Amino acid sequence: MGCSEYQGYRTSKGYGLRSRNGKINGAHRHAWEEAYGPIPESMQVLHRCDNRACVNPRHLFLGTNADNMEDRNTKGRQAKGERMGASKLTEADVLEIFEDRRPLRAIAGDYGVSHKTIFNIKKGLTWTYLRSTISRPS
Repeated sequence: MGCSEYQGYRTSKGYGLRSRNGKINGAHRHAWEEAYGPIPESMQVLHRCDNRACVNPRHLFLGTNADNMEDRNTKGRQAKGERMGASKLTEADVLEIFEDRRPLRAIAGDYGVSHKTIFNIKKGLTWTYLRSTISRPS
């Protein structure tokens, strides 16, 4: 059976919102409770289908916050690189930084970041997913 998308109000992130007994909650949480009963304390309702608007109980499962984060990472939805809200660098900047042979402080000054940020990029501690796009001479 396919997704059953909630037809009411949705947040900017695509989750349906529903009110019951004066309490507003995710429509998928209401769908779970209607099908299976109360959600245990500290548990979250996750989507197998990865469709935030889906309220099909067969597509929902319970998990901890850690389960939710693992599910997000497995499905490739975690913010990384320039999609991170606080990122000062773009992927293009980082690719240039990988190749830049100047002192760390000089590079950092040009990009408005700390020399530690440049160090972490060059040592492969951050932006690691970009390292495979760089061709290194043998």
